Amino acid sequence: MEAGENVRIEDESEAAEVENIVADKESETMALAEVNLLTFGFTEKSSKTDMCLLVEGTKLYVAKLILSLASPVFDTMFQSDFKEKSSDELELPGKKLRDVLEFLRCIYPNTYTQINRDNARIILPLLEEYQVLQLKPRCELVLLETVTEQTTTNELLQLLKEACLYDLKALRARCIVLISSKPCDALDENYCKSFPSANALNEIFVNVNTSMKKRLAELEQVAEENVLFKQYISSEIRNRKKDLKLDPEKRWDDKTIVIIDVIPGDREESEGVDINIWEVPLKINIMNKNSSLYLKVENISKNRAICGLSVLCILVNRQPSGKNHMIVYNGSFPLYAQNRSFEILGTESIEQVGNGYILNGKIGIIAQVYMSKPNK
Repeated sequence: MEAGENVRIEDESEAAEVENIVADKESETMALAEVNLLTFGFTEKSSKTDMCLLVEGTKLYVAKLILSLASPVFDTMFQSDFKEKSSDELELPGKKLRDVLEFLRCIYPNTYTQINRDNARIILPLLEEYQVLQLKPRCELVLLETVTEQTTTNELLQLLKEACLYDLKALRARCIVLISSKPCDALDENYCKSFPSANALNEIFVNVNTSMKKRLAELEQVAEENVLFKQYISSEIRNRKKDLKLDPEKRWDDKTIVIIDVIPGDREESEGVDINIWEVPLKINIMNKNSSLYLKVENISKNRAICGLSVLCILVNRQPSGKNHMIVYNGSFPLYAQNRSFEILGTESIEQVGNGYILNGKIGIIAQVYMSKPNK
């Protein structure tokens, strides 16, 4: 590194330090300006004050009686053989003027300061240090009201850290539940920055692990159901293949597709499944038209050709002992046709729970699509 670069870095550091000092001074000035608007001015000595708090070089005049009534810590200072008992000045080293002013506003009866999300987080450390426990539930309540599913992971971790530090049990529980529902990568990125207690982190990881195991079990169950589903239907399709009455003089190829989906809305179609038969791309989907469910076979190739088309479609009864509904279609794809569709069953019949075609809001359709070799 060149000497010039060293000088530039030092200048930048000094500039940042000066900027921080200016910001602190502005904050103090604003705090003092705000306090003058209160019904009780802490910056002016009066007949009602008998103690001076010295914070960041500023004197704040208060009444020992009010501090004693609000805080057992102050009460002990003023009533025991501590030097504060006979002194009329108490320095609060390490405290910020703005924080102490907010704390005083909240405990003084004639300042009418409401606890909100912003000042709750400011005064919580002082409430804990001076054991003003009666205000902690109010702080917790306003923080709880602002915590939602839209709250970021980083913000939740910050709040969780404070909830653990100040024993805010309801806020702690709420944050853990919401953090556990966040994506794992978001948790990985943020938890080191705002490290809450080890017990809280353990609860989060237990929740995440439990949720992942449950999801994995659900996926495994779905996969197993699909395998059994395909095996069962393939067997039925083989048994019903004779119903297709395929012309033996033509060369036939086929594909079997599975569609598990919700019933589309009126005049809408499902996303569908793409297949290739004889190198001809086809899209198979279901559509809702005139209160009936249709299976649609669409030729999405640019090059059209005449070919035979036969479809064996089964609307699966999702109940173990239920009876499937089968439709057979025999036709063709002429040159001018882009798609073929045929009715499966009325949507009213499908949606009736007693008929057994719907499971978890979805229907199951198996279709075996046969196509003869196109005549080019």
